[in-house]
Amino acid sequence: GNKVFKNGMLFCGNSSGKLKGEITFIHASSNTKTMDISLTAQAKNDTIGIMVDWGNSSMTASNGKLSALTAFSRSKEKTFPLKTVIDVKETDITIGNEVWRVHPSQIIMADSGKVHIDNFYFSHESQYARVNGDVSKNEKDTIQVDLKDVNIGYIFNITNLKVDFDGIASGRGYLNRKSSGETMVKSLFSVKNLTFNNSLLGDANMEGEWDQKRKAIYLNAQIKEQNISHSRVTGYIYLLKPNDGLDLEIQADNLNIHFLLRAEIITNKGLYLVTFIG
Repeated sequence: GNKVFKNGMLFCGNSSGKLKGEITFIHASSNTKTMDISLTAQAKNDTIGIMVDWGNSSMTASNGKLSALTAFSRSKEKTFPLKTVIDVKETDITIGNEVWRVHPSQIIMADSGKVHIDNFYFSHESQYARVNGDVSKNEKDTIQVDLKDVNIGYIFNITNLKVDFDGIASGRGYLNRKSSGETMVKSLFSVKNLTFNNSLLGDANMEGEWDQKRKAIYLNAQIKEQNISHSRVTGYIYLLKPNDGLDLEIQADNLNIHFLLRAEIITNKGLYLVTFIG
């Protein structure tokens, strides 16, 4: 790929009874976009404190810190796996020039293999994303993700999918496992002012579900622009490289197709198929 890591430094030491390690480097995705990243860890008495610090050099700020203290313990009957308790500390991160607060939370990985997430939560003013629940081999255990007024552009930036979606999403998603080990993901979100390639499509109600065979998200969306258009979009969003991309069918009724004029921004970057009906 075109990603470059440079100016790396590794430090290890032992002072005040603590074993300390630090890694710093610069991640460059182009000649103009760079990200300074550092990872610091300190270990003592079955605990490890970890801090990740990053900052970029572009016009749109992306920087912040994540900090957590991890403690390990074992029951008398078992030697492995260890029970792990991760206490997430309060920090701030900047996404798209907005400062988001990471609130204190706890993640527990029991020696049985069960994972419990207790209020993993970050917010900006009235916007938030919150994660709670359990995941294990028991199908009844479920992870719940709640979003309120979160820009879906952030989500697509995290996945690194080269598409230009925007809009304010609220709703809920669920994750659990079948007894076969297959992961189940379902979601239902409403998106205000959904845009694609800077073209307004309208307000959308979206249902999503993970398709294990295709390794993709199946999307079923109803999109309405008040008194103008009403369209339905179905198909698949492929997040995993090297087959990342879109395969969508659009049943259009007076839909704004101006986004097709900017299709060149996504050529040669994956699979992007759009079929129109109507």
